[in-house]
Amino acid sequence: MDITAVKNFKDLNAALRLLFTLVSITDDGGRIRTNKADLSKHTGVCERTVKEHITTLCRCNIIKWKYGGAAFLNPDFLFKGKPEDKAEARKAYEAFKSDITA
Repeated sequence: MDITAVKNFKDLNAALRLLFTLVSITDDGGRIRTNKADLSKHTGVCERTVKEHITTLCRCNIIKWKYGGAAFLNPDFLFKGKPEDKAEARKAYEAFKSDITA
């Protein structure tokens, strides 16, 4: 994780609270289906704040995000699936094109 992408640890701490929500809805392969409006409702923060947190998590290479609501959790950060499936998840993560650059 490249924490140099974060202005300060307070920003990272706030982004990690959103990450806990994302992890809870991640499937075993690391894929996430949601959008900023749903995340805003679930976390109780405004969509702009959700967007800022998503950008922080992308810049730290924890997730990749598409504006259409698809996301992918970096399997080297956290993987919920079977150990034998992790290599395939890594390939899928690398192939996933994020709309937010790291």
